[in-house]
Amino acid sequence: MVYSATATPANWVASPFTGVTYNFLKITTGAAGVVALRKLAAGASMPPHTHPVIERNYLVSGRAQLLDGTIIEAGTYLEIPAGTRHGATALEDSVWMDTYEGSLVWVEDSGQMISVSSGGTFEVVGEVSEPEEGEGGH
Repeated sequence: MVYSATATPANWVASPFTGVTYNFLKITTGAAGVVALRKLAAGASMPPHTHPVIERNYLVSGRAQLLDGTIIEAGTYLEIPAGTRHGATALEDSVWMDTYEGSLVWVEDSGQMISVSSGGTFEVVGEVSEPEEGEGGH
């Protein structure tokens, strides 16, 4: 069966990140994961974070600067391995096409975890903390 979704203007939702909105085209928990369009207003940032799954991005329009200082432009494809710290700042209004191989969860540098529910809402779901000295380490 063919799956189809339309990114209508009414489907854009604000995220917990200032100046960042999402239009979720598909939200599942399996290998198909999450497919979304993401808008960043000029100057808006995705703060440094990680995901427990692979993230793939295609910059549809605009320009952005990655955490390492690299400037990317429309037409750039990124593939971010699970657990890799990343983030970006929009140098101009930009639209991204994002896919995630599983549930969408951000783990911020502070340890706060934010997830997207099956209904497309954002929820703080907990906090990750570093193990204490001598706990769970090798």
